[in-house]
Amino acid sequence: MPTGSLRHHRLLALLVGAVVLATAGCTGPAPRPTATPPPSASPTLAPTSTVDPNAIVLSWTREGGIAGFCDGLRLTAGHLADLGTCEDTGLARPDGDLMPTEAIREFEAWRGEFASFEVEWADGSEIVDGMTVRLSFIGRGTRVADEDTQHLISDFASRLFSEIAASRPRVQANPPPAG
Repeated sequence: MPTGSLRHHRLLALLVGAVVLATAGCTGPAPRPTATPPPSASPTLAPTSTVDPNAIVLSWTREGGIAGFCDGLRLTAGHLADLGTCEDTGLARPDGDLMPTEAIREFEAWRGEFASFEVEWADGSEIVDGMTVRLSFIGRGTRVADEDTQHLISDFASRLFSEIAASRPRVQANPPPAG
């Protein structure tokens, strides 16, 4: 059973996640492409010039589960990744991390193909240690992402979160006193 502090962190994370999801689409609708690129064209690595590079184009959160997850990932149109967890404040950095090139290609291909969507998967309150995953995706395409594609993009976000988190040096919020 979680302690009061852990409950507070989970509630705070839930509220922050809800605010992120509620405001993710507040920058206005994504512009529609004027022409469909040829099938052989590879996705661009540069952010779309008509979109604010700081605009959040993907927001993913994972909460609960037996491990007590409380993770979040946000990607910007400028290909920066911002990570956060309830327990490790050292993951948060104001300028974010640049996504790896291969991840940018994969992500931009989806953004060019699929329309925006929001989805939540939850085990339900009747499941002890149930997990909830939320995904908000801002696409430029016209295809509706089916459930398999939504899971694929969520799995991508989970992998990217783990890869970037593992590669980051940890920052101690309160270093021990010297001497």
